[in-house]
Amino acid sequence: MSTPDSARTELFNFLVWTVLFVAAAGYCGARALVLNRLDTTAGYVAPAYTKLTARAGGGKSTSYVVEYAFDVDGKLHTGKGSIRQPPERAITVFFDPQDPSENWPDRPGLWFPGIVCAVLAALSIASGLAWRKARHREAAAAAGQEVS
Repeated sequence: MSTPDSARTELFNFLVWTVLFVAAAGYCGARALVLNRLDTTAGYVAPAYTKLTARAGGGKSTSYVVEYAFDVDGKLHTGKGSIRQPPERAITVFFDPQDPSENWPDRPGLWFPGIVCAVLAALSIASGLAWRKARHREAAAAAGQEVS
């Protein structure tokens, strides 16, 4: 049995999840624009680095946290990030030509923001369906019909 305020509560949930989805989709879109204009240059790794090893599902994954420096238009920039292969003296650095402080030692991707967008879209759709069902139940109850 639905309460008189269940449709209002479901509407609120739907609006919250939809706003979060739209914000996440906007972030993904803006991030994709940055990733599409990335440029590359040679970078030089500092001698010290940190090796990270993770075990999951019987497999082993190793990554290296490195600090690096690179030159764009005669100006030296630095960065810190994770790479998958053992660090060598020289690496390829990906950077935003409009803002070289945005840089990565490995090509960044959209997989994590994409997963967040997909989850928020699913929650938005599910809450929209719950809101619709709650409205139907309240309308049926108001008409004196049996509500299942």
